Amino acid sequence: MTGVFVDEKAATTLPGLYAAGDVSLVARGHLSGAFVFGQIAAEEATEWAGTSGRGEEDSREVEDLKRDLGQRMEQSRGEISIEEFEYKVRRLISDYITPPKNEYKLKMALWWMDRFEREIREKVRIKNVHDLFKVLEVENIILCAKLSATASMERKESRWGFWHYRSDYPLRDDSQWLKHIMLKAGPEPGEIRVSHRALKKMEERG
Repeated sequence: MTGVFVDEKAATTLPGLYAAGDVSLVARGHLSGAFVFGQIAAEEATEWAGTSGRGEEDSREVEDLKRDLGQRMEQSRGEISIEEFEYKVRRLISDYITPPKNEYKLKMALWWMDRFEREIREKVRIKNVHDLFKVLEVENIILCAKLSATASMERKESRWGFWHYRSDYPLRDDSQWLKHIMLKAGPEPGEIRVSHRALKKMEERG
């Protein structure tokens, strides 16, 4: 229903990155299945790490990250605490992205998330490293909300019961939407590119 796209070995489209559990694109709700898939992911990741060698890090990216985190620590006079800011982010995600969904609510969600992305760097008060870690966590929540709203905007049907119920497209439409919606970062900052991917049906084993 949602999550990082993986194959039967828990591998994502990024070499060396494996995903399992709720973060991966597998059926949810079965703990035993999560245990099994988690073990597959761990075994495959371990094998990949043992045979692929260590990659080279980009020193410029590391320095840019250090510089950015240092600038964040200077936000000691912000107008609002990260706890209050996180509460508002989660509240509006609940208001606009949880079902029942429709185009108006999803567009409002994207508008708010874009605003939050700006204001978390302008108005949030960071007093210590703990606050900094919380800021990074909330930024990830905002990104996940944008991805969810973007995918829901694209899927113009209702599916999976109440999980993806759109009041403006209340019917399931297998003729158009029996496929994956894929999201990835575009070349511009904050750009989300949308594409479709055909379903891969499981082969029957005799």
